[in-house]
Parts: sequence; structure tokens; C-alpha cells
Amino acid sequence: MNHRWLKLRTGLFWLVSVLAVFLLIQVGIYIHDRPPACVLPCRDLGSELELTVPAVRPGGRTEFYRPRCGPIELTLELDKPEARVNQRYTLWYRAGIKNICCQSVAAKLLFFVGNSPFENGFSFRVWDPAGRLVVPATPYPTVGSIIAYREDRQANQKLAKGLDRWGYSDLASGEMILSNPSIFAPTEIERGGESLEDLLRRFPDPSSQAFHKKAIRERDERTRRVVAGMNLPAPPRGYRVLMEYLFNKPGTYRIQAVYDEQALIAPKPTWLESWPEPSRSIVGISLDIFDRFPFSGDARWYGIHAESAILDFEVKE
Repeated sequence: MNHRWLKLRTGLFWLVSVLAVFLLIQVGIYIHDRPPACVLPCRDLGSELELTVPAVRPGGRTEFYRPRCGPIELTLELDKPEARVNQRYTLWYRAGIKNICCQSVAAKLLFFVGNSPFENGFSFRVWDPAGRLVVPATPYPTVGSIIAYREDRQANQKLAKGLDRWGYSDLASGEMILSNPSIFAPTEIERGGESLEDLLRRFPDPSSQAFHKKAIRERDERTRRVVAGMNLPAPPRGYRVLMEYLFNKPGTYRIQAVYDEQALIAPKPTWLESWPEPSRSIVGISLDIFDRFPFSGDARWYGIHAESAILDFEVKE
């Protein structure tokens, strides 16, 4: 009996010893390989409810929350701080959005792909020399006019391929995305519906083909003549033309970018930060294994508001 008990106790001792050594090795690997502590400005988003009435968001109805800190940083640059009176293609900008919190942020990024501002959460504020807000002009010329530039939607492959059907994409902690730049691509605005090229493909009979090919040649020649008389500049590398404003008098103007949307973010388990080692590492291994943060809850919709710095630019005759 004593012999059996001794063998059992010895076996348990070696089993516990092996498990302890294995755990210590795993803790060492975790401590060695884990990323450094997050030093970004926004570390704790909190869980303060912003609205008590559910709001319609992608995927269904949900509440959203007010973050304790701003998880998004918005930047705005001008190629040259100058524009011309009543001329559309003279002010060039580059906008950026950066995740400055310690978690991944699912943010709406349609504007950065190439959509117009004043929708999808992004907008501008422009003040005239007297300090009054300038009302945006019609985003594009009327039907039959020429647009000289369009956004290069393939410039950023993350934006080209990574948006979901609602226009959201994940920004990793510390990641920054810049707005896709403009490229020179003169196009005549056609009425809503099918383009001439669409009609050419749709009607294969010889009569329709001849008619639509002639219409395309006339349109392209008309576009070429108009653009040749506009004396347009080549797009500054990396910048997008500001299409939404016309400035009707000279002077010093100011411009600011604004982002106002909701983003899906998983709250950070701040309770873990205060734990001493090695307990924090052991729990960290568990979090890695199960790929979740216990007690932190699921990802939540946070109301996000960010503003860029205000930039001055001169409008000249």
C-alpha cells in the first residue's frame, strides 16, 4: 500500500513539475514576444452610454457610447495655401485619419476612397475673410459640363479592397490612412442612368452601334476641346482637388476637416493593466488562447468626433 502511494505521489510530483516548467516557459515566451505596452494617447475608451434611444447602425439597431478620449486623429494638409477667385481647380488638399487608441477601430472610410465630403461622416468647414462660414458650391458642374479630375480609387489597396458593404474598414492601433489623390481624367457629365459605353454594349445591332460610336466620338472631341482651353495644372502628387467650394472674393480664408461618425471598437480591459507580474502574463496567455477579453464585453459603437487643425490660405484674383 505504501509502495503504491509512494509511486502515485512521485508521479504527481513529476506531472506538476513538468506542468510548472511548461507554464514558466510559456510565460517567458509571452513576456519576450508580447508587443510593448500601448503608449498611444487614447488608452481607455470607457463605457458611458451616449444615447438611450437605439440608433440605426449597420447590421441592425444598437446603442452607442461616448468615448472618454478621442480614438481618431484627423489631419489636413494643403499643397499650396492659395486659390483663385471663382475657379474650381486651384486648391489641393490631403486628409488623413489615424487610429490613436490601443484597439482596432472599424471606421467609415468612404470619403478617403473618393466619395464627396458632407456625407459618410466627413465634411469641411471654410471661413471667409470676415469669419463667416462659406456655403459649399454644387459639388460638380451641371450635366453636360466637364470634370477634369477624379480620385484614383486604386491608389490605396487597403481602401480599394478592404471596405465592407457599409463602407467600413478596420484601422489597426496606430495605423493611418490618407485620402486617395486626384488624377487627370477629363469626363463629360452624363445624365443619370446608362452611359454611352453602356448603351453601346447593350445594343449590338449595327444601326445602334454606329449611332452610339458616333456619339462617343463627338463627346470625346467636345471634352478634348473644352479641356484644351482650360489650361489645367497637373495634379500635385498625393493631393486631391477641392471641388466643393468656389471663392467669390479675395482674402485670407481658413479651412478645417471634420469627422463625425460612429465606429465599432472593443473596450480595453484596463483592469488587467494594474495586475503585477507574473499574474498579468499568465492571464495574458489565457486571453491570447481564448482570443477575447473577459469581462470587457463585446465591441461597441462609439460616437466619434474629430477635427483637424485649422489652416489658412489666400484667395487671389
